[in-house]
Amino acid sequence: MSNTDPEFSSKPAALPEPAARLVLLGPAPLFEGEDTAAYDELLARISGAVKPADIFEEIWVRDIVDLVWGALRPRRLKANLMTATAYRGPERFEAACRRLPGGGGTRQSLGRARPERHQAGR
Repeated sequence: MSNTDPEFSSKPAALPEPAARLVLLGPAPLFEGEDTAAYDELLARISGAVKPADIFEEIWVRDIVDLVWGALRPRRLKANLMTATAYRGPERFEAACRRLPGGGGTRQSLGRARPERHQAGR
């Protein structure tokens, strides 16, 4: 075979498109119900800011995106939990206050006890 054979060309092989290369890194680390579009936007924004020049930088960008996504996950879960249970808060607070000693309502349980309780000698 000669050096003019395309198989032995000194030109590097063309790299696939960035999206196709990311497939090599596996699926996004998303739990069921997580927003795929939000993850993709984060990946696009970080990738656009870093502008990876080769596969090593693409792997690095993907690692950064996965780490950031994982770090933000507890914040999203906490916000969702608070939103989902917010309507029960006042009821539970009132019930907890009624269980406190002398707690007939929230006024006493919030530290605004009746004046006679604070008088000396009683």
